[in-house]
Amino acid sequence: MISARRLAMFTVMLTAVTGARGAEGPAPAVVSGHPAVAADAHRSAVGFSASTYGPCISDTISATPPATNVAIKGHAVRLTCGSGAGAVVGGVCFDADLLRVSTGWSGGYLRLTGMVYDDADIPGPFTSGSAIFATPAVPGWSRDGSFADPRHEPYGPLPADWARFTGYYQCGERVVFAYRVGTGTVLELPGLVGGGRAISRTFRVSGFPASTMIVGELPNGVGTGTGGVVQLAAAGRVVSAGLVGAPAGVVLTVVGDRILLTVPGLQSGLFTLVIGAMDAEALGGALSESAASIDPATLTGGGPAHWPQALETVGVRGTGDGPYVVDTLTVPEENPFGARMRLTGCDFFRDGRAALCTWNGDVWIVSGIDAGLARLSWRRYAAGLHQPLGLKVVDDVVYATTRDGIVRLRDLDGDGEADFYENFNGDVHTTPAFHEFAFDLQTDAAGDFYYAKAGPVRAGGRGWERIADHHGVMLKVSRDGSRSEVYATGFRAPNGMSISPAGLITTGDNEGTWTPSSRINLVERGGFYGVPDLAHRAVVPTTYDQPLLWLPHGGVDNSSGGQVWVEGGRWGPLDGALLHLSYGTSSLFLVAWSHAGTVAQGAAVRFALTFNSGMMRARFNPADGQLFLCGMKGWQTNGARDGGFQRVRYTGRAVVMPVGYVVRCNGIALTFAAPLDRAQAAELGNWSATEWNYLWTGNYGSPEVKPSSGDTAKGHDAVAITAITVAADGRTVFLEIPALRTVMQMKISARIATADGDELSQDVYATVNAVGTQAGP
Repeated sequence: MISARRLAMFTVMLTAVTGARGAEGPAPAVVSGHPAVAADAHRSAVGFSASTYGPCISDTISATPPATNVAIKGHAVRLTCGSGAGAVVGGVCFDADLLRVSTGWSGGYLRLTGMVYDDADIPGPFTSGSAIFATPAVPGWSRDGSFADPRHEPYGPLPADWARFTGYYQCGERVVFAYRVGTGTVLELPGLVGGGRAISRTFRVSGFPASTMIVGELPNGVGTGTGGVVQLAAAGRVVSAGLVGAPAGVVLTVVGDRILLTVPGLQSGLFTLVIGAMDAEALGGALSESAASIDPATLTGGGPAHWPQALETVGVRGTGDGPYVVDTLTVPEENPFGARMRLTGCDFFRDGRAALCTWNGDVWIVSGIDAGLARLSWRRYAAGLHQPLGLKVVDDVVYATTRDGIVRLRDLDGDGEADFYENFNGDVHTTPAFHEFAFDLQTDAAGDFYYAKAGPVRAGGRGWERIADHHGVMLKVSRDGSRSEVYATGFRAPNGMSISPAGLITTGDNEGTWTPSSRINLVERGGFYGVPDLAHRAVVPTTYDQPLLWLPHGGVDNSSGGQVWVEGGRWGPLDGALLHLSYGTSSLFLVAWSHAGTVAQGAAVRFALTFNSGMMRARFNPADGQLFLCGMKGWQTNGARDGGFQRVRYTGRAVVMPVGYVVRCNGIALTFAAPLDRAQAAELGNWSATEWNYLWTGNYGSPEVKPSSGDTAKGHDAVAITAITVAADGRTVFLEIPALRTVMQMKISARIATADGDELSQDVYATVNAVGTQAGP
């Protein structure tokens, strides 16, 4: 929580970078009800502090010691014991895959390191301070008396009929974990007691089947029991455990070097387990302190807001004489929480408010999105998520794609903040690899969810870490979250996707190993999209499903973002068209495409617009029908700002861009959204074209090679355009190309004019996957 004193000292001074010409700079952001006095971003030297995030951080959490104790889907809760100058800080980490508390510690919270914190290419944070106890990386609760890991690889959740993580509740600074063991439900509240030397775990169980839990493990430990308290001791270390208020049959035992908790079948039960880094006799004080433990069930209805204050910013309307201009919704980059505003997903509520997620784990709600953008209000809704890179609002409820899977965020008490971080679907197999991002979140007409997983790229970009089942795949999740399936495979880093109203699915992908250049895919169930190492097939493919379109790396799209389909009828003449975002070049493209027989192929042209960050996601706002984009600067991009949220607004002027692309047997037809100057468009000297291919290899990317050389020489081939025919309406131009052939990349350049006499200079980047059977024009 941010104190009133800190808020009173806070101000935000922002300078927005707008894509529109002549726009004035925005007014400063302010915290509602607090004067702007002095900037205090509440950050550590590297830009972050644990207090930025609230009481729980979800990430891949490594315990020290031992360094091998890693919770891949870890939820680290910050705990305190005492108050004021004498307060002791510690924590516990809950492993959502194995349903265990991997470790409890004291003397600090987390050492925040990893890609989103300090750009380190490592899995994530480490615990800070001294370990009180640790558990092995096996199921936390037994089935039929066994703790043997049933998974075929050490990733992903336990079978649903064994145990399953439900999510966690936040109530003020307290966190309650919710999960199932068999058919029983468990609510668990952690605490720090005994002067910071012991961890309390208070359980509320219902309909619980008989099971045993690993409390702690001390290698080579020797166990003893005294007065209902058990302990392990080895090499100067000691761990003890005791129970408070335990129902009959709930007992602690020592088996080998483990302390075990056995729970019989219980219809209902409430009890507390205390684990201390002390001997059994000294644990007595911590047990007495825990006698008044809170029932976790009383903390599952919401609680005091962590971030009640709204941050106000003033947007900037773009100006210009084109059909589209860029308005900037000023992002509160400096804020009292020290939160980095690297925006990675957006969607809208029915009333036009926006929800946005950030790479560092936040979700924000933005209101005041009207024509003038004069009073935008930003409210922090959630924090501590595991690198969310996609967001979808369904029935006015926020869902986010994280490395842990899809999280559903519920505001239980109506105070404008999420209280329940629900594990909507956590089937995904996640590893510690730093690069295996989970991208975007879309739904189809049936309400099923889709997102894409990157491959485990090694630091430096070449090759892979250990490959798991869900690396480089698109996942489909049922609308109720109960089931998931691999929909398609072979992706390297598919940073964004789309689903059209008709159910067409696209993704982008980025240059790298087995991906010679950026590509836009039209995805089919069971398809394979280029990376053999990530095909997940018994027989490694020797070819791939062709993309809808390749895009050149240099200056065009060196790092693809997502796509969006134009809908709503209020964004000019482009309804039904496909748009593509480039994160690397901070660009927006219009994609025209068609089929030659059953083969899809497309062409893209860049909008003459400038954006202030690496744009990744786009949605149309149902309130005003305009296009909104968000993005960030997290890896290589020419984006200027840490994060950007901008609106592309239709002005009503003529849109002269190609909306149709058809490949005939003797040339290419381009259809524009508005008429051209027929005389200029028919002038052969106003058009030119070149073509080239890429090499599909395990190397990083590819040179551009001449098709005429059999792809052995670097460079481009000139394309001979021998005649031009312009349709009577001035909208369709047929470029006659007698030697037309399949090529991965063709660049068509036009230096012509519109029917209104305006100069038109456009470069169209096309792919010819198949030559048509009919002649043009």
